Amino acid sequence: MGSRTRPNCDEPTTALRQRSSARLLADLTAFMGAVEPEVAIDFRDVLVGFAPFYDCAIRLGIDPIQLFESAARDRGAPLRELATTFARRSDITLAAFGWQLVDRAGGPCYRRA
Repeated sequence: MGSRTRPNCDEPTTALRQRSSARLLADLTAFMGAVEPEVAIDFRDVLVGFAPFYDCAIRLGIDPIQLFESAARDRGAPLRELATTFARRSDITLAAFGWQLVDRAGGPCYRRA
């Protein structure tokens, strides 16, 4: 896991490379568990961390609303609301949240811009 509020390259990247919806859900669920305390401190950092998971869901043909609702199901109300509201936004791009998807020898990789 990367910093508490930002996944590292391996989390959504591995799901994308494996084309695995199960891996994406597991990694997003773990990420939410790690950042849940941060929601009360500065939720904006958590939103930045959500962006590559959202992008990966789109690239894998997964409904991001369902993904985020599933991952947030067992979380407290503040994080659950933040996650489900985020997944319903229509303005999410990697660039807008400070990320990029780059080609590496092993395949595509999410990294901070």
